[in-house]
Amino acid sequence: APVISQKWSEGKFDELRDLYQFFTKWTLLFSIPLIFFFAYFSNDLMLLFGDEFVSGGVVLLILSIANFFNIAFGSTGVILKMTGKHVKVLWMTFIHVSLTVLLMFILIPNYGLLGAALAVGIGKVFNNIIHYVILYNEFKMLPYKAEFWKIFLVVLIGSGLLYFLFNSVFIGSGFYFLIIYFLITVIIFLFMARAFCFSLEDRAIFNQLWLSVLSNVDSKKKIV
Repeated sequence: APVISQKWSEGKFDELRDLYQFFTKWTLLFSIPLIFFFAYFSNDLMLLFGDEFVSGGVVLLILSIANFFNIAFGSTGVILKMTGKHVKVLWMTFIHVSLTVLLMFILIPNYGLLGAALAVGIGKVFNNIIHYVILYNEFKMLPYKAEFWKIFLVVLIGSGLLYFLFNSVFIGSGFYFLIIYFLITVIIFLFMARAFCFSLEDRAIFNQLWLSVLSNVDSKKKIV
């Protein structure tokens, strides 16, 4: 948020757009391993809490998918708040909460916990789509560059490879095995992200952000 606010106040719109696309891309890539893991091992994760919780696996799956949409559009709400569009964000928050509560009243009596998950998930997806529509109407920003196909390739190949691996070489279940599976998931996805998606432009933006962080730290030290 401070970096976004700084770029906006300095009138550096192109840099703001590049930062938005950079953060959206890498937040998604870093989150995909966790989303895949929660989605694929939803029942196994719920089993850790007892047999009676296994039915909640589908709830975890729904929330994982909803959060994928939440991440895929990037920090739309933060950008809108840091660029003077906080009133619109406030109204959208009110609509989002109202929609979620309304869906809970409709779905929970018939579907219980599943209904609650659907209400929260639909609310999240709706909120992020509308936030992005507002962002695009205001600034004509796209969340990804033309190289989006590389991200899609990482998701497609990584998910397929892990699905085949976990279905073919399933060595066991339980807490410690889940840790192993999680580490395998993270390693494969991040290796592919590094191989396919880490461009020279990404490196330059990362270095710029790192220098900004160091500069802010030095400024605070001088004040102290």
